[in-house]
Amino acid sequence: MRKIENGGYVRNWLVSNVFPAEIDAGAWENFNRFNVERLPQKDWLAPFGGVKRIKPQTGTQPAGFKIDGRTNPEESIKPTNTPLPEVGAASETKVLPDAMEIIWREIKLESPNIDFYQIFGAKQIGTAYAATYINSEVNETRFVETDGFLGSIWLNGEKIYDGFVLNAPRRAVAGFRKGENLLLVRASGVSGDYWRKNGGFAALVRFWNDEAGINNSLESSISAAKNGTIFYLEGFHVDPVYLHDQRGYSRITLSNTNQYVNSLRADPRYGVFCRRLII
Repeated sequence: MRKIENGGYVRNWLVSNVFPAEIDAGAWENFNRFNVERLPQKDWLAPFGGVKRIKPQTGTQPAGFKIDGRTNPEESIKPTNTPLPEVGAASETKVLPDAMEIIWREIKLESPNIDFYQIFGAKQIGTAYAATYINSEVNETRFVETDGFLGSIWLNGEKIYDGFVLNAPRRAVAGFRKGENLLLVRASGVSGDYWRKNGGFAALVRFWNDEAGINNSLESSISAAKNGTIFYLEGFHVDPVYLHDQRGYSRITLSNTNQYVNSLRADPRYGVFCRRLII
């Protein structure tokens, strides 16, 4: 693969404008807490040809690609959190009209992390896309490392990563064909998230030549912690108190953490997300 070294990343991207976030803090809590199988999502690229036909380029691209005879049908994002066990956090149904235009602009990265939150001035949380064209001299399989971000990755219109499921994968397999390839990344932030200022509005995308490389990288990210390294547990309290809305709690006590870990042991579909704090 030309220009992307082993363990490397794409530097030059086209980034879209921001679309609304389909996912709010209520849906996110229910997703993690009650094993909702999938988070709601909208195909924002449908009016522009969809992931299989869109051709990102710098500038403004108006809508107009017709689907089933309709140019811009409104799409209702129905919550996937009903019915819930016992009670859960509030999450509202949204009706999100299709976008009338998409605006692409060039950016250059200095790391494998596409930080949409910072790209848009640390002011907006929503959904955005990043696109890049990669020329390959041969047909080649590469392994893609992710951080389990909330979003998707497509290569030449085929989905190779799905982050809208419980326990999103940390890896994907990319089959590049000889010639030009379109890599498309979508990431979403969680609106109203009490736990993360940026709502998780970012995506890590790193390439490896073989499974050994990606395996070593994923293992080192876990085992590299030294004494004195601080971690935080991203989640919610799990007291056996059944309130209608428990999003306002801002602490995780040792007792709550123990309960949360016990929940993990009881049901392996629960997810724990650890991030190292760099101070």
